[in-house]
Amino acid sequence: MNKFPPNLNCSRFIKSHAIVFSCIGLFILKFASGSIFGISSDEVSSNEVEILFKKPIETFPEMQKIVIAKICESKSDLEIVESDSGAIPKKGIAKPGTAEKKSKAPIEKNSSLINPKKILATINGYDKKVKIANNCPINIWWFPKEGLPVLIRENFPIAKLKKLEIVLDEFLGLVEVDGRNQPRCSRIVLTETDDPGPDEKNHVPQQTAKDYRELIAVREGFYAVWIIPDNGSRAQKIADRIRVQSGKKTTVE
Repeated sequence: MNKFPPNLNCSRFIKSHAIVFSCIGLFILKFASGSIFGISSDEVSSNEVEILFKKPIETFPEMQKIVIAKICESKSDLEIVESDSGAIPKKGIAKPGTAEKKSKAPIEKNSSLINPKKILATINGYDKKVKIANNCPINIWWFPKEGLPVLIRENFPIAKLKKLEIVLDEFLGLVEVDGRNQPRCSRIVLTETDDPGPDEKNHVPQQTAKDYRELIAVREGFYAVWIIPDNGSRAQKIADRIRVQSGKKTTVE
């Protein structure tokens, strides 16, 4: 039996219903990809930004996590860092790689970053995407598995962005202390060039390492290098001023 209407062949039937078939097909594709009703993982709404943390080109110290935190909107504009020694206002934390420091406070190694209410996202690996609201500037912190957290983007505006790629090589440089002519040490410390040293009251470490020939990641800038001998004697400054450039390695003899 002919299933098509009288005097209407298959070709004419398909042509006359092409729009209907197209709509059905488009609906199926949209539903299968999860993009119907605006829920696609590949789409970014007007009030959010998609951030991708790409794997570094150079070999970097192993990463523990990356934390994205929004900037406080209060008049004091402070972030609170929770540390083993108590809460420290962000205003007192020295910015790495600069010389103008009026007040300093250490960031403890085992610190948990900022007020939890300000954290927008935590990423535990590279080449991963995260979507966050773009209505507030952000701070981006990189936590090495060993050492101190590093602020790689500060007060960064994202209101006009839809996508953002972050590559560590563009923000951080590497330091390697050779140590062949140095005494055995228990720790290596990078500080600001005007820092009084690990044994003094106002000392602020910018980054640390447990031993020689370990890669140390810091922001671009100028640093002094200290070693703490393992015999308990006072810290020694082995470099007064080294320059660290993003994406490059500086070796200290």
